[in-house]
Amino acid sequence: MGLRDFFTRRRLNRLQRDLDMLRNTIKFNPYAITITDNETDKAFSEKITEYRVWSMGNAYILRRFFLGGVQDYGTCNYFWTRAPLHYRMLHSGLPGLICSKMPRVLFGNGISPTVSVYKDNGDVDKTKTKTATDYALQLIDKVNLRDVLTECATNESWGGHSFIKFSYDTELSNYPIIEASDIMSTEVVKERGITVAIIFKTWYEKEKGQNTGLGSRKYRLDEIYTTNDSGDAVIRYELYETSTGEDKRVPLNSIPETAKVVETVNENDEIVFKGLQGMLAFEKPNRLPSLMFPHSNYGASDFEGATDSFDAVDEAYSTIINEIRDNRTLRYFKSTALRRDKDGNVITPDDGFTKNYVYTESDVDQEQGGEKNRMIDQVNDKTEEHKQKYLTAVTVALNKAGLSPYSIGITGLESINQSAESQQERNKVTLETRKAKLELWKPYLSAVLTKLLAFNTYLLNTVGVKQDDLPLEDMNITLSTVTVDFGEYLQDTDKDLVDIWGLAKSQGISSTQNAVRELHKDWTEKQILDETNTIAFEQGMATDTPNGLPELTGVDLGDDDDDEDDKDKDKGKGKDKNKDKGGDTA
Repeated sequence: MGLRDFFTRRRLNRLQRDLDMLRNTIKFNPYAITITDNETDKAFSEKITEYRVWSMGNAYILRRFFLGGVQDYGTCNYFWTRAPLHYRMLHSGLPGLICSKMPRVLFGNGISPTVSVYKDNGDVDKTKTKTATDYALQLIDKVNLRDVLTECATNESWGGHSFIKFSYDTELSNYPIIEASDIMSTEVVKERGITVAIIFKTWYEKEKGQNTGLGSRKYRLDEIYTTNDSGDAVIRYELYETSTGEDKRVPLNSIPETAKVVETVNENDEIVFKGLQGMLAFEKPNRLPSLMFPHSNYGASDFEGATDSFDAVDEAYSTIINEIRDNRTLRYFKSTALRRDKDGNVITPDDGFTKNYVYTESDVDQEQGGEKNRMIDQVNDKTEEHKQKYLTAVTVALNKAGLSPYSIGITGLESINQSAESQQERNKVTLETRKAKLELWKPYLSAVLTKLLAFNTYLLNTVGVKQDDLPLEDMNITLSTVTVDFGEYLQDTDKDLVDIWGLAKSQGISSTQNAVRELHKDWTEKQILDETNTIAFEQGMATDTPNGLPELTGVDLGDDDDDEDDKDKDKGKGKDKNKDKGGDTA
C-alpha cells in the first residue's frame, strides 16, 4: 500500500468515527422528554367528539362539553370554560357554517361525469360514450348520489374523513343503495398503507324486559366490507354485545334489527358478490396529512388548529350581546321606597337580566339635578369597537379552516374592502382549499362512479333486478373509464366574459368564432356559425348578404338536413320541367 493510500484510508477512518459519534449523539429519543401522548384512541376519540360538538352549533351542548371533564381545557382559559353562569353565552354557529358551505365550494356548479367507451382498436367510440354518459347521469339521479356527496363533504369537513358503502335491497329499490357514513361510526383497516377493509358500525340498545327495570343490553353490528382471496367483493356481518364493556360476539338473530340479515348471508355470515371485483365501500381523507394525528389512518379535519379561534369568536360575539344588554339607560330609584328583607337590606332584582338601575339615598330629582355629576347616566357604547374585534376573530378562524370570509357570505370584513376587485382575490384562500381537496375528490369520485356502474350491471345480470325505466344498449360498460369535471367555483359575469374574449380577439389570440362560442355557451353550433358570419358581414368582409360569406370566412353555415332535402326537391322539379319542355319542343 502506497503512502497516498495510507493517508486516504486514515482520513476515511477518521471521518467514519466522526459520523458514528454524530449518529450516536444526535438522534430522537422518545423517552428523553415526557409529553402527553396525543396519538391514542382516547385522545383521537376526544378530539373527534370536540369537532362534532363544534359543528352541531348548540351552545348548551358546548357548555356541557367543556365543563364535563372530557379533556382538561381549564389550562387553556377558554371562554366556554371560564365564563360565569350569569354571563350571556352565545355560539356564533361559525363551525357549522363552514361544514355546510363546503359542499357548495366543491360541488356548487355541479359534477359532469364522462363515461368513455372504447373500440377494439383503442379509439373512443363517441356514440357509445354519449349513450353511456347519459345513462350514468340518469343512474346518479336514481340513487341520489348528489345528496350522498353533499353528506360526505359535510362529514369530512368536521371529521376529517368520509365513507361510502354500496348495498341493495330489492324490497326497497331495484337500484344500488348508496349510503354515507362519518368517522364516528366507521373504521378503516389498513395494511402497509393499503385499505383492506372498512367497518361500518351501528349501535343498538334493547331493554332486558319491558317495564321490568332490569336495565338494557347494548349491541354493536359491524358491517365489514372487504374482498376474498379471489378479489370478489364481500360483506361480512358480526354482532357484538357490549353491555359489560367487553365485546362478546353473538348470533345475528339475537335482536330483531339484525335478524333479517340471517336470510341473506352464508354459513360464514357473509354475502359474497362472485365476479364483482373490489370492495363495495370507499374511504377518503378530507386533507392530508393530519398534523395532530400524523400516524392515524384518517385525514385532517377543517377544524384542526382552528378550535381555539372558534372559542375566541364566541367570546367576541357574546361580548357584543352583553354590551347591548348592559348598556341601557340607567334608572334611579330612591332606596327608601324599595322593599327590604327582615335584615333591612334592599331586595334587588335577581333575574340575571335587569341590571340598568341605581339606588340613591336622596331624592331622585335632586340626584338628577344638583348632584348629577357624581353618577353615570349612560355607559359609553362600545358595540362598534367590539364588532371590529369580532370580525377580526372571524377572519382568523375562517382562514385557519381554509375558507375566505367572502365565500360564506359574511360582509363587512377587510378582505372584501381590499382594492382588488376580482373574485379570485376575495376568494383566494377558498380557491386554494378547493384545489387541494379536488385533487383527492377527482380520483375518488371516478372510482365510486365506476363501481356504481359495475354494481348496477351485477344487479341486472346476476341478481336479476328489472330497471325498465332505465334501459341501456348492449355494451360492456364495465370496461369503460370514468372522468369527472367539477366545473369552476367562480363564474365570470357577462361583462367579464366580454372583456376577456374581446381582448383575446383584439390581440389576435382567439378567433371570432371561438369568442362567440365562449360568450354563448348555450347556443347550438349552427347559431354560433350564423353569428360568426353576421359579424364578418358587418365588419365589411363582403357587400353581399351574410349567407354569401362562407367562401370568404371559411366558415360553413352547415345547412340543415331539411334544407338539403328542399334543394334536392327543387332540383327534381327543375328536371321534370325541362323534361316537359323537351317533350313539347319535340
